[in-house]
Amino acid sequence: NCKNVVVENQILNNACIGIQIAFSSDITIKNNNCSNNSDHGIYLCYSNNNFILNNDCTANNWAGIGLWWYSNNNIISNNNCLDGGIGIALMDSNNNLISNNDYLNNLDGIYLYDSNNNIILNNNCSNNKDESIYMGNSANNKLSGNLMLENGIVITGLSLNDYMHEIDESNVVNGKPVYYWKNVNGGR
Repeated sequence: NCKNVVVENQILNNACIGIQIAFSSDITIKNNNCSNNSDHGIYLCYSNNNFILNNDCTANNWAGIGLWWYSNNNIISNNNCLDGGIGIALMDSNNNLISNNDYLNNLDGIYLYDSNNNIILNNNCSNNKDESIYMGNSANNKLSGNLMLENGIVITGLSLNDYMHEIDESNVVNGKPVYYWKNVNGGR
């Protein structure tokens, strides 16, 4: 239940969670090292309008950065989430901007579940074991300029709406553009 707090230049390693923010808004988390934690590097729940910038979240078992339970309208930019479980996980979190991050050598790079209207822009999601970007039961997400190597985008859902995303050709898998078509007959 905090507002207008800055957490910066901290080393928060070898714990359960490096930084946990709950029921809070207008928090800035920047320039921290949140690595080697048994759960998350940075974890938000029920927290809106926050900034997560320039953090190193390496080798966390569950996720480098996790937004859970209605953590909406957050900006996550210029973070490194390497060598862990999931680079960034969003569960029931909407209208977030995820940009210019490195999600390398994880099980999954970016993982969205029941999360809508997010913008995923200019991220490097390379050499992740399962998926670079996974979107399950999520709708209306926009993907642009993401670099993926070794694997690409996986989309699952229970209704047609879960497959309605804006994914343009500036997304690249193994050097080739991604074509995500809807309402198109034929094509090359």
